[in-house]
Amino acid sequence: MATTGDAPQSARKPRSVFSAASDGRTDGLQTLILGLKIIEYFARQTEPVGVTQVANALSLPKARAHRYLSTLRDMGYLLRDPATDRYKAGWGLYILSQDVSHHFTLTRFALPVMEGLRDEIDKTVVLSTYSGTDFVVLDFVPQRSPLEMGLRPGSRFKVNAAAQGKIALAFGDDDLLERVIGEGLGKLTDRTVDDPEALRDQVARIRERGWADAPDELFPGINAVAVPIFGQGHHLLGALAAVSTTVAMPPPPGAELVAAIQAAAGRISQALGVPPQG
Repeated sequence: MATTGDAPQSARKPRSVFSAASDGRTDGLQTLILGLKIIEYFARQTEPVGVTQVANALSLPKARAHRYLSTLRDMGYLLRDPATDRYKAGWGLYILSQDVSHHFTLTRFALPVMEGLRDEIDKTVVLSTYSGTDFVVLDFVPQRSPLEMGLRPGSRFKVNAAAQGKIALAFGDDDLLERVIGEGLGKLTDRTVDDPEALRDQVARIRERGWADAPDELFPGINAVAVPIFGQGHHLLGALAAVSTTVAMPPPPGAELVAAIQAAAGRISQALGVPPQG
């Protein structure tokens, strides 16, 4: 089941560069932003797509989308199938992703800890970070079972819809909660919290206890228990979560499970230069 960025130096994160396109910036910067949005779009696609599909997805004139796709193809970031006139990610994107992953501090330090935690708790372990009002999956280590459960790296979800996102609401930007509420709280399942006061109450409890869960809120039948990962200065870098079915991991989570996830998150934070607590 395929379901489930380096992180900012401060919990007071700047807006995503992709949100700047409508801010009246220079044409050159808008061109750069649009090119990055197209690259990001193709990084998420599992099948080749046509010019019209790209234009519709990014609200572009078809001719303009074609120019960008042709340029990215010439640079090696995209491949075009001449038989279908459809595009897909090319070797340039693959090489770029490999270069970035080799230097991505959070994932590099987190992966061995995640593997150890998976073996300890026998659950899928997911590492996430944040971008704007979304949480972004960085990596996951699947549970050792015939049924593999995970969240595809690069997947993005609104922060009100999952345990990892609620960690950002509790420990991230001071104004993030109200920004998310102001944008409107959509529902992914019947259990997704879309009432502002209920979400404010949840976030207050998460701050007090130090962990979040979200049974059936992102996907029906799935639960996650997440804790924060901090960088120097106690700035939020991301979240570490155990993910499983609501049958195997019913709410509320046991104290031993929460303690194991918190200890693993603490080891990642220490590897990033955060002094141990206590």
